[in-house]
Amino acid sequence: MKSAVKLLVGTCVSLGVLIDSKSAKEIEKDIDAGTYDREIAEEIIQPSEEKIKELQAFFSVVKERQDKEQKALAEAKAAEEAAKAAAIASAPSAAATAGAPVTAASAAPSAPAKKEEPKKEIKKK
Repeated sequence: MKSAVKLLVGTCVSLGVLIDSKSAKEIEKDIDAGTYDREIAEEIIQPSEEKIKELQAFFSVVKERQDKEQKALAEAKAAEEAAKAAAIASAPSAAATAGAPVTAASAAPSAPAKKEEPKKEIKKK
């Protein structure tokens, strides 16, 4: 049974899955040290109420941190899009003040020129 548990924990290592709020590599060390011998021997598959509360507290902290990171990313993306829109909006007015006619082509941002790679010669033997 211990070997089967270690096999599953090894899969969790590959997938980056947490076990008991720890990395799977830490759990592997704990299994080798005998920390989970009782649970493995008695084949306990349901966590205690205390453990459930502990895990819920851990995951609420993780969720809160993830929500903050997502909000910051969304705000950064919105700011970037606003800056792009402002740059596009100011481009036609700058061209008009310089006396140049404003066309759809001059108002749209230009695409970067493609860099052409030199052709390689194939040498025959």
